[in-house]
Amino acid sequence: KHGIARAMLGLGFSELQEKALRAHPDRFFASYEANPNRGMDEVRKIVAMHEEFDIKAVTAAPAMICPPVPVNDKKWYPIYAKLVELDIPFCPCMGVPGPRVPFGPQKVELLDEVLWFFPELRVVTRHRDALLAALARIAPAQSPAAREAQALAYRRSPAHKAIAAHPPANTWRSSGQADAQVA
Repeated sequence: KHGIARAMLGLGFSELQEKALRAHPDRFFASYEANPNRGMDEVRKIVAMHEEFDIKAVTAAPAMICPPVPVNDKKWYPIYAKLVELDIPFCPCMGVPGPRVPFGPQKVELLDEVLWFFPELRVVTRHRDALLAALARIAPAQSPAAREAQALAYRRSPAHKAIAAHPPANTWRSSGQADAQVA
């Protein structure tokens, strides 16, 4: 109905995802949430997940890792090198996170250094475009930096409800409410 052929499932959270991937490889593909604090053990885990589940992405929420690790921190470099070698994209959450945590580790401009050192690394950012796109519709004359600042202010508002993901607009699940909450 909405043109969604397959969904990405994150591994490492429970066995339910592994069961779904094995039972329905035509409906799901795997990703793995990386933590660079684990060093080379994490690189080996990525290789193992790639061999067993053919992971199609390595994801991260740099501000949510404990302790947080900015995307340009050298702890990430062995992971980035392995992703280039395996031809797997890195899909980090970037920009202002929904939860009230410092967003420094997810500042978009930090990717500049990463992509300078790893020009072959494919990066797909997540969870920042919905809010910034809504702000662009509201105030199209604003600069991207102003919209980023407005997103930060919106996040800090006591009435804010984090929207991590939502169904396509105008479906029975959203009824346009997701766009209204962001706007």
